[in-house]
Amino acid sequence: MNKETLIARYLDGKITDEERKVFDNLLATDSEFAVEFANYQKIWEISSALNVDDSEFNVTASWNQWMNKDTKDVVKPMYTRPWFQSFARVAAVVVIALSSYFVFHKYTSDSFNPGLVHETKQDNQVVGLSDGSHVYLDDVSELVIDRSFNEESRTMRLNNGKGFFVVKPDKDKAFEVVTDHLTAIVKGTTFLVRTDDHSASVGVNTGVVEVHVGNQTVTLRAGDQIDFDASNGGVVTRSVFKKEAFETLQSESFKYHDAPLKVVLNDLLAVKGLKIIVPESLESQRFTLALNQSSSDDIVNTIAVAAGMQYKKEANAYILFPK
Repeated sequence: MNKETLIARYLDGKITDEERKVFDNLLATDSEFAVEFANYQKIWEISSALNVDDSEFNVTASWNQWMNKDTKDVVKPMYTRPWFQSFARVAAVVVIALSSYFVFHKYTSDSFNPGLVHETKQDNQVVGLSDGSHVYLDDVSELVIDRSFNEESRTMRLNNGKGFFVVKPDKDKAFEVVTDHLTAIVKGTTFLVRTDDHSASVGVNTGVVEVHVGNQTVTLRAGDQIDFDASNGGVVTRSVFKKEAFETLQSESFKYHDAPLKVVLNDLLAVKGLKIIVPESLESQRFTLALNQSSSDDIVNTIAVAAGMQYKKEANAYILFPK
């Protein structure tokens, strides 16, 4: 049974116990399936409020009716029974409008509450997020975190600049990065978002990212990139994501805001070859540090002072331990 049929049987209440096990497993482990299910569920909820008649299904009339209505009202396409066949056919019409409707109307001033603002000017920065994720911000970037971030959803806006997002998996809360031109939605992955006044792009390093741009929904996997150019008539093109873009950003970002110490240590090891060993209980603690010192001793000393520890050097590593 394909995934669409499985979703349909679930929504129609005709799913068997065996199918339900498959459905629940996909929902928990397959982020792409979870997004697809959420989209169909939206259509189902709207369709359940439709006034059903026995007139012949008319795609053109349905589309015109949608376009002529206030989007706050319920859509009333024309279709025939049986119910599920009607739903499946009207979905083909409604889904086109839904994809743009939810992208452009979801993030109004009522639904997005601007909270903490992270702004970089002539430096790069690593920002720790309350869900355990973190983001590398390029210089001249502005990231606005939703005030209720990680309560029911994980949403933020990248107003300008570039950010590389390392997302902690959460099957119940999608992670959404909104720009003026597109929205990237994931459950757990690493990806780069860049935006300015006229263009935006999303590149995927690991995992899967769903990108909403205009009335299109594009699924990107590791190595994929999508580029949007408003100045060229809103053209959307695909290209290859070059992970060097992240590696360059990571190598220049040694200013940390409320970031888990483990993130700091991993960066130092990956970029500078500096190995620092700390007690495991310390790895998840969050620190605000500026580590632009040139020598390894200066960097280690800064971390030790912030953590209230002392350190010693053994072989090719620094070891932090209690005073």
